[in-house]
Amino acid sequence: TAFETLEHVPPADVSHAVRELARLTRKTVIVTIPSFGPRPPLPSGWFEGKVRNERLAHYKALPPDYDGPVPDGDLAVDAEGHPVEGHVCIASFAWWRRQFEAAGLVADPALDQWAHEKLEPHGLHVYLDWMTFRART
Repeated sequence: TAFETLEHVPPADVSHAVRELARLTRKTVIVTIPSFGPRPPLPSGWFEGKVRNERLAHYKALPPDYDGPVPDGDLAVDAEGHPVEGHVCIASFAWWRRQFEAAGLVADPALDQWAHEKLEPHGLHVYLDWMTFRART
């Protein structure tokens, strides 16, 4: 598992981090990563809280195939000017999926759906940014 971890890795280092996850797994990797964009049939991600408020309208107007990652200057920052919660890599679900696939893992939409069905009735929508990947066999 890598819950709320990979968004703290600079985009240039993500492929290395994901390759390490792939190297260490024998079966399944489960991640939660604040993401945006479509993820049918599951709920889409969002930009709020991830990009600067003054740039929010710009990002919401982008086509659904915008992948990111969001440039440093557009990331949401705290009162001291640091990326909110240390999030330095905000990208679409599709972008993240490609990172895992490039590392040799395959998406597991059935497990994503199962997690959604178990969490959603409990109001745990904040954790619905699950993505699961299986080792190729």
